[in-house]
Amino acid sequence: MKAWNPDQEEQWYCYTCQLWFHTSCLIVADGKNQNFLIEKARMEENFKELPQVLLQMAYQPVARGDECHFTAGNIRIVTKAWKLVRDKEKRHELTGGKDWKEDCWRSGLLELFKIDKEDEGRLDREQLVLYGQTVSSCATCGDFL
Repeated sequence: MKAWNPDQEEQWYCYTCQLWFHTSCLIVADGKNQNFLIEKARMEENFKELPQVLLQMAYQPVARGDECHFTAGNIRIVTKAWKLVRDKEKRHELTGGKDWKEDCWRSGLLELFKIDKEDEGRLDREQLVLYGQTVSSCATCGDFL
């Protein structure tokens, strides 16, 4: 078995198993994308009032490695987004109690993670969300990643 090469290979994290998996070990969920997971959560978890960008952040794969995710990956962004999704008080603290619209959320989250607005869409820089990622399932527990 060869060692993981973060410059060339991507791994995804399963919160249930608390393990990293090489993408070749995952089961691709045919016909499903990030929007599927977001809409599923909006219906099942009653997240209808939450901003789209926050849900996009929380419902993207936790990944590291390869050209898009770098060695450290996006776990800090996805984990913080999950906490904000789940905790109304944390959202209140971030917004200062104001009713933010989508563009304010995006700006506030960029500032929180110290990402320059000019770097949005540049794959050589850290992103809040990588769009268009496929949905896969953990080969061990079957949860969507």
